[in-house]
This record gives sequence, structure tokens and C-alpha cells, in this order.
Amino acid sequence: MELLVMAKKRLTRRKGSAMARKPRRWLAKDWGSWYVPFGDGHLHLFGKRLFGISVWSYQKLGYSVHYWLGSTWYGDVEMIKKRKVGQKATEAKHLAAVESNVFEKLMPIVEHCAAIKYDDGSERKPGWVTLRTRGSAWEVEVKDPDTASRLVVIQQNLDDALALVVVLLESEDAPWESDPWLAKQNAAQKRKS
Repeated sequence: MELLVMAKKRLTRRKGSAMARKPRRWLAKDWGSWYVPFGDGHLHLFGKRLFGISVWSYQKLGYSVHYWLGSTWYGDVEMIKKRKVGQKATEAKHLAAVESNVFEKLMPIVEHCAAIKYDDGSERKPGWVTLRTRGSAWEVEVKDPDTASRLVVIQQNLDDALALVVVLLESEDAPWESDPWLAKQNAAQKRKS
């Protein structure tokens, strides 16, 4: 939690000045770790290509706060818990934690990305959200793999785009459009099974 508070303070100090730098380091195929100065201490980051980067711990004045409890090495975070044959589905409504101070006002987006069950209890595939710029505007694309559809919002600033996405995700009459790429992916998965 302290890490989030520090990051928030750090972001407010640089408000209005976007950082645009070329990448100086590329992720390797094998697990690697880095130490990045942050506040009075440093972050111990780890990652690899096709996985991404995550915080392993925050270290300050000889103390360390670990973020992946129960993991003894980096590869443990990559392991996905699978159901055994004959095991009943859990009552969980999401796999990843949905509690967030940063996204507390954007919970419909978090739920869209994390929920594995609909309100009626039926199973669903979690969706995802992509942020990017389109000229001088912000584009937010929301994908829903269950219905092979997408929702695209374009606004002048990022806050307005995210607020509109929240409104549309909560609405039953949101203007979704079919997504040919997702339809092709769903058809390929049905052929495999």
C-alpha cells in the first residue's frame, strides 16, 4: 500500500509533463531482475519476454516488502492454477484481485477485465481494455471475447474517455460492434475442442 501512495505523490509532482523516452533495455527470453530507485528505497522488478514486468519487492533501509507472497522464485508467478478433472467450479467471481485505489472510480473497467462470472452466475471470459492515442485524441478500446465484440471510445482527454467507457460498460444499451478478429479466435478455439 505504501508503494501506491508514493507513486501517487510522485505522479502529482510531474503532472502535466509526459515522459517520452526511447526504450533503452529489452526484456530477455529468460527471467531477469532489476533494481529501480523509487522514493527513499528501490523497487526490485522482475520479468521476461512475453510475460511482462512486475514488482517482486520494495526495499528501504534494510526492510523489504514482498508482493508475491508464497512465491520462492520468479517462475512461480507464471503458474496458472488449473482445475482437476471432476472438481467443481469455485464460487469465485474473479481470479485477480479487484481492489484498487487508483481505479476505484473506474470499477466497471476493472470488473470487465477480471470477472469470470456474470451476475446470473454463468461463466464468462474476462475482457480487456487497450489505451492509445489517435492523433490528438485518446482512444479506449474494450474487447469482450464472449460475444466477439468491441466498444471503441474516442475523446479529447483521457479522463473523459475512461469516464465514458465506465458509463457504457454499466449501460445495457451500449453500442457494441462485432469484432472479426475475436470471432475468428473463438471459431479457432471451438475447432480445437
